[in-house]
Amino acid sequence: MQYPRIDRCPIDVYIASNMPYDYPYKLVKPKYVSQRIVDSAITTIMDSGIGDDTTNAEVIDLATEYDTDFVVPCDELNDIEATVANIHEFMDIWNDSDCRATPLIPLQPSHVDCYNRLDIDAAHYMLGGIGGKSCEVSTTDIMDSIEQFRQVDAKASLHLLGAGADHKLMQWLSHPHRQSWVQSLDCSTPEQCVINGVIYDISLQQRSFETLTGDDSSISRYDLAKELALILNDAIFDLFRTETQTIQTTL
Repeated sequence: MQYPRIDRCPIDVYIASNMPYDYPYKLVKPKYVSQRIVDSAITTIMDSGIGDDTTNAEVIDLATEYDTDFVVPCDELNDIEATVANIHEFMDIWNDSDCRATPLIPLQPSHVDCYNRLDIDAAHYMLGGIGGKSCEVSTTDIMDSIEQFRQVDAKASLHLLGAGADHKLMQWLSHPHRQSWVQSLDCSTPEQCVINGVIYDISLQQRSFETLTGDDSSISRYDLAKELALILNDAIFDLFRTETQTIQTTL
């Protein structure tokens, strides 16, 4: 299976998914994970389910059961102490397990402080506490967090949790000297839009959109969620391409 609209996107866009449409990058949560969802993707992240009662041992078991590619240690929203303790516990359990999934280490604000307290040698980090209804963080704050992280670690792969459909943030990241700062991100926006009767175009501006309901309407919703996920990839690609061309023109 080829995905030209996704392959050309400079950032891997994971969809926090509960719908079994064909899409290569998906993030699954403990409460909703199923083999059908995992099988609909090529690369999957087993999330820790922040805010629920999932333990580190349970999330590692789920990552092993569903053979996911990445697994996220349990963290606590805006709580560095608890997050650091949980990550250290997770690494102890993971090191003694047969889990093949790569740890994707979540950092809570302030992210650099959390990073320094962990004092571990990891290749993959996530910035948490920056997206979703429970996070009251401005786009400027997210930009600052990314920049500060890159000042202390220029090499690690960086993932943004729940920050995928922010046009202003993607435009900021499209500047040539920032284009390598973020390797991946996730969001639930495509599926939430379908559920809530909303659609967006390449501008990522949302507007109302009616879809069929009732018997057999799920197929249409899956197709629309997939198309919105592709449009998100298109939007990021277009911003990066336009910014690069603009810079080259002025040189």
